[in-house]
Amino acid sequence: MINKINRFIQDYKKSLLTNTINLLGMAIGLAAVILIGWWSLVELSFDRFHKDVEETYRVVVQGEYNGKRDIDITVSPCFSTALPKMMPNIKVYTSIAKDGVKLVQADGKSFYQSGVGMASRNFFTFFDFPLLYGDKAQCLNAPNKIVIDEAVALKLYGTKEAIGKVFEFEGHAFIVSAIMKEMPVNSTIRLHVVGAVDFIFKKYPWASTTWFGFDRFATYYKFMPRTNRSALAEKMKQKIYEVDEDEKRHKTSIVFQPLKEVHLYGPSESYKRLYVLVSLAWVILVVSCLNFSNLFVFTSFSQLKRIAIRRIYGASSFSIVRSLLGRSFVYVLASCGVGMFLSIAMIEMFNEMMNTSILFDFANPMLWIFLISVVFIVSMITTCYPAWVILRTNEIEGIKGLHQSVGSKKVQKLFIVIQFTISIALLSFVMVVNQQFDYLNQRELGLKKDNVMLLSALGQMPEKYSLFRDFVVGQEESLDCCYAFSSPAIWKDGTMIASEATPNDKVHVEYTYVSRNYFDFFGIKVHGECFNTTKSHNDLVVLNRAAAEQLQLKDPKGKRVNINGKIYTVAGVTLDVHRDPFKPFDYPLVYRFLPPKYLSNTHYIMVRTKGETENEVKRVEAHWNRINPNIPFKYSFLSDVFKLKYKTEYNQNRMMSWLVLIALVISLIGMFAMANFTVENRMKEFAIRRVNGATITQIFTLQLFDFMGPIILSYILSIPLFLYFSDQFLPLFAFNVSIGLSNYIIPLFAVLIISLLAVLIQCIKASQVNPVLILRYE
Repeated sequence: MINKINRFIQDYKKSLLTNTINLLGMAIGLAAVILIGWWSLVELSFDRFHKDVEETYRVVVQGEYNGKRDIDITVSPCFSTALPKMMPNIKVYTSIAKDGVKLVQADGKSFYQSGVGMASRNFFTFFDFPLLYGDKAQCLNAPNKIVIDEAVALKLYGTKEAIGKVFEFEGHAFIVSAIMKEMPVNSTIRLHVVGAVDFIFKKYPWASTTWFGFDRFATYYKFMPRTNRSALAEKMKQKIYEVDEDEKRHKTSIVFQPLKEVHLYGPSESYKRLYVLVSLAWVILVVSCLNFSNLFVFTSFSQLKRIAIRRIYGASSFSIVRSLLGRSFVYVLASCGVGMFLSIAMIEMFNEMMNTSILFDFANPMLWIFLISVVFIVSMITTCYPAWVILRTNEIEGIKGLHQSVGSKKVQKLFIVIQFTISIALLSFVMVVNQQFDYLNQRELGLKKDNVMLLSALGQMPEKYSLFRDFVVGQEESLDCCYAFSSPAIWKDGTMIASEATPNDKVHVEYTYVSRNYFDFFGIKVHGECFNTTKSHNDLVVLNRAAAEQLQLKDPKGKRVNINGKIYTVAGVTLDVHRDPFKPFDYPLVYRFLPPKYLSNTHYIMVRTKGETENEVKRVEAHWNRINPNIPFKYSFLSDVFKLKYKTEYNQNRMMSWLVLIALVISLIGMFAMANFTVENRMKEFAIRRVNGATITQIFTLQLFDFMGPIILSYILSIPLFLYFSDQFLPLFAFNVSIGLSNYIIPLFAVLIISLLAVLIQCIKASQVNPVLILRYE
């Protein structure tokens, strides 16, 4: 083994620059493959640590609303309080209501905590989330009990032994009944605080018997052996139809989704992101292997005489291939080591872009199996072509050094064409993706979303809203405040509405309460009357254009609509306010007026600032502290909330851009290394040409022609590939950019300029060598 390593070092030094560039190109490619590969393994492992994962299912409700198929992963409490009693095939069940970020308080400390939820009494016996302290069966058996994880316990109390401590949020006191370990990063149920769901039923006594209108619970079932789940889903559907006839109109159906598929095949459709990034990782691996194989062939030619002599003395083809495989293995192993170092350096940036928290746990045997598999597969792939070239060279040609056969040259150029075709097509496509997301950020939505700060109406805000507004506005007429039950980007509630003239033709709408000046605040144009007069407006509603059209109200103003059995008069209709870049039309919306005295901590207060700057934040924070000195200031800008609507796609775009850049860099590294090696191997030819009067420009032109042919061919082949990718991507958006001339020209010029520089640098290097020194022994 030591002899092989010494021989590898000697061979490496013979073409030091080429080998170093080759190793670096492979290392960059392997870094991307290691990151994406390990992340994909984590993605595929979600929830599989539960011992009963194969028997656990989440209930999903599907229905048609306004011509679209809608999927709801949260259901009413009756799916866990009423349905299981009617369905003997359900062995055990549990529910979780995720509340997201909440203001929590304990021991005089206040902060906003993410991952707060409420769960059924049997939550910790149903799932395999270990407790550090406490009893799984008893920790959630009372409305005032709560379980926190070790990180929250340390943050609040400075110790993990916090059982019996008081924990507060939303103005209610709870007793810590257990301390759990932090839930794994590969869990779809990622909670830091788990309260007893009995608290919700105590607060809202009617909730436990509600079939619809309180859809907050993710509900999970485990079934009796040999249960026919399809028949059970049909039985549940018929029961729902009995409870509410409207569900039959919506073609509501029940689906039992396996727990192991929840992460990838949930509403976020994470499997699409997985397929895209894994496909790009494979592309990078292919480009890296093609590039490495090409250069490995060149650097292996120095061994042709040695291999030819071995074959003359009886060495078998198997032993020759084994020798090449060993040499390739050492190269790949070194590249993998460098790639692993790069992966560790980039993992924090990767986690930020992908909104994940993967780590390289070297105590995990799966990581070592993955890395060994990568090294083995890459070694095998990269050895195939060099072995084919060397074995097809006979012994006489090998001794004479006649290695550059016409066939091998064609294959090498084919490899260059393939890797540059892929790289140029992806570069053009990523340009279109970036242009599309820039367009979404800049597009007018029908409301003024910039410089709007969102605050939760916590503490004294509901009672002192008018005072807070006076503080904010002051002498600045351009500033203003308003409030609403939900932000303009993400609405919270939905209901059914019908025209009084056609009460049976119901339309599903999103529903919110707003302040008098809401429409003026956002610059939303309204045909008719708003809520900014002195009337009470308790019996008035404002519809958006989509709601008016689906209710078939040609002249909506003054018409009457039925909402949950109560009649309201349409005061006006808003023009289009486009909230979702992926939908070709806006969802039907209904606005109602909310008097300030009914403000609560579930509402939002919105502040118009002079800009989204640190000084503006501090100014509003000072006003907040005058009203709520004991509650931490927490805010977000509405423009950022809109961006969150396609955050996953935006982050995927960023990751794609990086991966495409890596593929292009690998291709160009290969181009540079091949130019360097070609110049090294044609030094005698160039020396003879220079002795005979050739200029450096002529030599540069000669060398350039060898490289430009494959690049131009690659560009031509990349165009249909780029157009195919674009045709698959752009229709996903309601409004999209057009493919311009720049998407064709910029990638071509970028590759040509870098290729010209690579060839020019090597030719200048060759021109600096005295031809006499090269030819003196000829």
